[in-house]
Amino acid sequence: MKQFCIDLESVMLPDAIAALVDAWSEAQIANEADCDSEWRTRIKNEIRKKHGRGWVLRGVGVSKFRPNGVAQLIHRKPDNTKSTAVLPYEFKKENEIKILKCVLHLCEQVAMCDNNVSLQEAAKIVLPQYEGI
Repeated sequence: MKQFCIDLESVMLPDAIAALVDAWSEAQIANEADCDSEWRTRIKNEIRKKHGRGWVLRGVGVSKFRPNGVAQLIHRKPDNTKSTAVLPYEFKKENEIKILKCVLHLCEQVAMCDNNVSLQEAAKIVLPQYEGI
């Protein structure tokens, strides 16, 4: 957590309050960024640990209206071919459980077919049940 310090004797009270609020806001933003980074690392490691190498989760499509982007799952097979699926959730901490459940079902669908189905084909089967949730 970022700490801050202000020399209150060198400024007038309204200025000191404004400086304190600014410093606190900056510390909060830095702390939120650290937590967001930790969450992203944790969820990516969880997916790799549970489903093995070749499964990668990332955020894509960042915009003014979606600052976190959406979650995208990538599956790279041993023959080095890859397929992707965009999940119907923003890539943010609040959607962690939904993302993990969706990834689990997609991975199971691919495994059920002995990796003979692409992630995109599995997504056509699995993702409709997650739309709007």
